[in-house]
Amino acid sequence: MNRLTPEAVGQLGRPEGTIVFRYTFSAPLMQAPPSPVVILDEQAGGVAARLELSPSLKLRHVRGGEGQGTRTAEVDLRPLLGTQALQIFLLWSSIEVGLTVGDAEKQSELLSGKSRETGGAM
Repeated sequence: MNRLTPEAVGQLGRPEGTIVFRYTFSAPLMQAPPSPVVILDEQAGGVAARLELSPSLKLRHVRGGEGQGTRTAEVDLRPLLGTQALQIFLLWSSIEVGLTVGDAEKQSELLSGKSRETGGAM
C-alpha cells in the first residue's frame, strides 16, 4: 500500500520536517506516464503537500500554505527508468522544500532537487 501513516500526514503540517517513504509502482517505470500521476496529495495544519510524476518524468514536490507562498522541488526520474519502487525523502522548512529519490530495491545514486518559489496558492 502506498499511503502515508496518519502520523506522517500530521507531520506535513509542521513548519519543518522530513518524511521518508517507499512508493511502489504497479509495474516497473519504463516510460513517461501519459498524464500526471499523483503520488501524494494531503492537507495538514493549513499546509497542502503534493507529490506527482509528470509526463516529462519529473517527480515534483509542491508545498504551500497560507502566508507561506508555494515552493516546488523536482527531480528528473529518467536515470531511474526500470525501477519499480522508489525511496522518497520529502524535506521542508519555512524557506525551502527538498526532494531526494532513489531506487528502493537497489543501491543506486540518490537524485535530489531543492525548492524554488512559485508564488500563489496551490
